[in-house]
Amino acid sequence: KYPDLILERASFGSCNKQGKSKELSAWPQITPLDPQLWLWTGDAIYSKNKTLEALRLGFDDQLKDTEYEKFISRDMIVDGVWDDHDYGLNDAGKHLPNITERQAMFLNFLEKSGSDVSQQRKERIGVYRSMLFGKQKRKVKIILLDTRTFRDYHIIPSIGALFGGIPLLGGLTPMLAAASRWFASTFGLTSYHEGDILGEAQWRWLEEEFENNNDSAFTILVSSIQILTSAPVFESWSHFPKAQQRLVELLRNHRPRGLVLLSGDVHFAEMLSTGQQDGLSPLIEVTSSGMTHSCESSVKTKLFCRPVLYAYSQHRRSEDSYYLGRNFGSLTFDWESSEHPVLTVGIHDAKTGELVLQADQIAVQEGCGVDEKSL
Repeated sequence: KYPDLILERASFGSCNKQGKSKELSAWPQITPLDPQLWLWTGDAIYSKNKTLEALRLGFDDQLKDTEYEKFISRDMIVDGVWDDHDYGLNDAGKHLPNITERQAMFLNFLEKSGSDVSQQRKERIGVYRSMLFGKQKRKVKIILLDTRTFRDYHIIPSIGALFGGIPLLGGLTPMLAAASRWFASTFGLTSYHEGDILGEAQWRWLEEEFENNNDSAFTILVSSIQILTSAPVFESWSHFPKAQQRLVELLRNHRPRGLVLLSGDVHFAEMLSTGQQDGLSPLIEVTSSGMTHSCESSVKTKLFCRPVLYAYSQHRRSEDSYYLGRNFGSLTFDWESSEHPVLTVGIHDAKTGELVLQADQIAVQEGCGVDEKSL
């Protein structure tokens, strides 16, 4: 809890390859926004392989990055969640070995970056956490979900998780895994999947977080993978329909005020929405992914990235509310200028800092419209 910190500015991002040239660094563009909080929404580093030594070296290299060192030296809080690459293997879930050691490395990285990692968080399995900023009518609750530690296999186990650590073959597995997800979804296999994402301990914790969240003006729910997307080629909650429905029911039952979802993973930025239902405001998800690289900067993905986004657009706020360049996100809380507090979520170009997408006027509401029909 941070009762004395009234949150006004936060930034977030994912998919950051350590060791890239200074010209690809987003930190000089993020710094002028003067965030009080930085949230990693997954893939703070890319481990070269699934060994613990490779993971340790990856975190060490990122901490030694000159621009990152400057950024975290500021008076701010750094926290977040992991995704597959800073977990150790593409598309991996609970079957990856040495989870306890991997978690210790990730939390050590957060602690050295500026997070107050509690002993309880170090001893508990899973990197999930909640944070509460402010007091009285200026409270912001941030809930960080762990979508890797407890996640089951996909209905067709991901080729990335099974063979990603094999030299030569490993480089092809992301494309093959995307194809298998598309096949399973298109031909109806996914609808039969009983697999879970969060695990029972995290589900119980999440229920308690919502039950004890009666007076927050805004609730920010962070998932490293997308929740609302209709695109079947990417990892998302839609490949685990039972878990997705359980999350929907939690949101529908508790209706947290000023709810916004944040996600990463996909190597582009996107504004997603369920649309308005039953007089409630739309549920909004904002994805920022690709700080050092994006789907258009990769030879393997640039050819199909735009066609996939064109083919699967029904989840988007508008057909063109996506950005394929390198990017990061920002949250701006306005507590003064209107009758009710207002949150603005922005996506910025990582090279120039220019605002390229924006979801604004997210006011405090008693709940957001979401049900199974909207997903």
